[in-house]
Amino acid sequence: ELQFQLGQTHYYIGSLYFKEGPAAEAQEPMGRYLESALKLLELEPENPKSVLEASYALISQVGLRIRSRGGVDTDTVEKAERAVNLMKQARMDHPADVEIEGNYSTTLAWLADVYNRSCDPIRALNVRKHALDLAEEASREAPMNLELKEVLAQRKTGVWRYHVNLGQLNDAEKQLEDAISLYSELANLDPSDQEHHADVRYLTKRK
Repeated sequence: ELQFQLGQTHYYIGSLYFKEGPAAEAQEPMGRYLESALKLLELEPENPKSVLEASYALISQVGLRIRSRGGVDTDTVEKAERAVNLMKQARMDHPADVEIEGNYSTTLAWLADVYNRSCDPIRALNVRKHALDLAEEASREAPMNLELKEVLAQRKTGVWRYHVNLGQLNDAEKQLEDAISLYSELANLDPSDQEHHADVRYLTKRK
């Protein structure tokens, strides 16, 4: 438990630096978060919390690299792939947990972005489609879960972008319409929700 709490402390410090200051300042605490999470996994490899935490820590490194506009190297690819494998393990261990299924979808989306930045757009699209399939399944299993509905909208938007980049405009149009519908549904639930209203406006302009 102490090892877990230590990792969480590093994570929150890193997140604060990333949101409020230069992304470079987040490197050290996020690196320590990863070290702590991998140590926890080494100590408790069968503990689902350890498996999930290691996956989160690895993909946080990937996200930090991408959002810092750093190039994607072999280490970044390996981290993303390991994060996906750990999340896949967690899903196999807990097949009824829709939250894990949603997180698995998100981790796959990051992996797709890594492949895309590695100049492998077809592989990236296939991984994005797999992420979308998982998000659709999770949302079907928990239709009242708004967080999963938002994840589904994000996955639809991601696949739309990839189809557009590849010139597959007919396929892109269907995903765009679905994404607008989902974001509109979320926005209508709360008229004060400026973020989802902005999503609807942005995507509608792309039709």
